[in-house]
Amino acid sequence: MIPRNSRDTLNLSVITEKMAYGFQSDSLLIQTNMPEDGDVIVRFLVEMVTTGKYSIQIVQNAAFHQYFDFMLNDSLGMADSIAFTVDDVAKPLQSLTPYTYTARLKDLSSGTHTLKVQSYCYAGEAEIERQIAVIMTKTDSDWTGRSPDGILGVFGKKASLMMDSPLLLLDSTLCRRNSSDPVIYRLGVSG
Repeated sequence: MIPRNSRDTLNLSVITEKMAYGFQSDSLLIQTNMPEDGDVIVRFLVEMVTTGKYSIQIVQNAAFHQYFDFMLNDSLGMADSIAFTVDDVAKPLQSLTPYTYTARLKDLSSGTHTLKVQSYCYAGEAEIERQIAVIMTKTDSDWTGRSPDGILGVFGKKASLMMDSPLLLLDSTLCRRNSSDPVIYRLGVSG
């Protein structure tokens, strides 16, 4: 209760846990029991935003096998800026379209590598991190490799390939659904 002819502060809290993204508006009616004092209506508008949904896609060039194209996508178009690192080393990005970026890497050595995308927007910061394995295939000897989580493995016999080349290996749960192209992988969407 606020006494007449006094000032007080009214704090309003909005619980946003179950609010949908976008604009939400409502009003709060404050009534007095004094007939000569009018009611006060406080209108408010809340904008629910997200830091976005980001994914990494990888294409291993099937013709030359000597490089990998990493495509980063901000599906909600929220990012003001984006950074991409491989094993904590920043990699330059080219913009393909608004909110879609690419990085071409030619120097991935055999082993497990950590990919990280960090994006910044007015709603905050978002980050996704994934691991990939690169296997060096050999023409003059047998070769083998495993995905970073150990679920998927591959074994190649001597002379099964025409030339030595790197091979990208992920576990099968990270493959793009409904894709007929076996060398395109989707590494994940945050949130």
